[in-house]
Amino acid sequence: MPYTMSMQPAVFLDLDNTIIDASQGVPGAETVSLIKGAAPAIASLRGLGYRIVVAANHEGVARGERTEEDVHAIHARVAELVEQTANGAVIDAFYYCPFHPKGKLKKYKKDHPTRKPKPGMLEQAGEDLKLDLTTSWMIGDELADVQAGHAAGARTILLRPDAERLMPVDPASIEGVTAEPPDRERPTGPDFFAVSLVDAARLIAQQPRVEQTEAKAVSPDRKWDAEKIAKIQVPRPAKLADAPQTSPPAAVREFRPWGAPTKQEGDDAPIVAKPFRKRHQAEAAVAEQAGPPAEATTQPAPTPPPAPTIPEPIRQAKERKQAAASQSESDSDKTLRMILHELRAQRGKDQEFTFLAIVAVALQLVAVVCLLGGLFMGGDNDGIFLRWLGAGVMAQLTAIATLLYGR
Repeated sequence: MPYTMSMQPAVFLDLDNTIIDASQGVPGAETVSLIKGAAPAIASLRGLGYRIVVAANHEGVARGERTEEDVHAIHARVAELVEQTANGAVIDAFYYCPFHPKGKLKKYKKDHPTRKPKPGMLEQAGEDLKLDLTTSWMIGDELADVQAGHAAGARTILLRPDAERLMPVDPASIEGVTAEPPDRERPTGPDFFAVSLVDAARLIAQQPRVEQTEAKAVSPDRKWDAEKIAKIQVPRPAKLADAPQTSPPAAVREFRPWGAPTKQEGDDAPIVAKPFRKRHQAEAAVAEQAGPPAEATTQPAPTPPPAPTIPEPIRQAKERKQAAASQSESDSDKTLRMILHELRAQRGKDQEFTFLAIVAVALQLVAVVCLLGGLFMGGDNDGIFLRWLGAGVMAQLTAIATLLYGR
């Protein structure tokens, strides 16, 4: 089958214990329930650009446990539940195989090429939906799903509760897993293990996309016209100088700082930006219109009137007042500097509790307890009250002394 570039990849899903819970047997359409996270995982896979196809073996039809109409009803219910719980994400198609070599019904008792581990269902879906199987995935909980996916050329993921312990592992050593011919002795191992469909979707998102090969992108019976190809192919010049100049090259615009004068031809001096250049130009224009400055005259400047004399007592009193004000300002400045120095010293100290600080806090608590004891236990007895009060005062004074000693 020739491939085209418009083909899409797909994720093929088994049904039982992959999308729906079949731990107690295959449920009927009225009791179908999705595995937790299955619908969001399908929505995520569709968001990655994959089409979703269910490919399931329904050997219960061959054993007479259900009919094909029951299978269609189950598929319809699954599609409805997925669409309701996956924000509108849908399953593109359902494929199933009702045949089994050991079936009870003669009509379905045979080995069919669509029954997994054969790739019949995957290949049929690829032809019907125009899928690229080499860029697709097959996810299921049985080795038959893995075998079918490998036979179709897809990558595979086997769902197992102990997936973390099994990766990587020889499939032949997995307890409780059996393979069917032709891989009974040495079953084909999956590409990856996952605990659930959610983990499988996350794993697929982390893998690089496999691109279609050029051989698949071109139909084998397509013919090429060499003359037409030669006409549309224009050889590129080896160098830019060899290319024909259809128009003169555009002038290269030199960067100039804002406010810098225009560089004249032959002027190699560096360009320097001059702020407020317009204001300087205006001042220069006004000075030029005013003409050269007049020569300075030699007339002597008028002498200022003599300053009034201040009586000596008033001058001395004024000087004493200024000296007192200066002394007051110097004292206040000294006090402010001392306060600032103390604040800086306090800021530089370590703020953590020391042993003396802890002792001071304990003594403070003792003082408070003594005061409360005197209030409640003294009652009408002044002697008891005074003893409690004296003990509290001593504890308070000791706490203050401890704090001062710590400084």
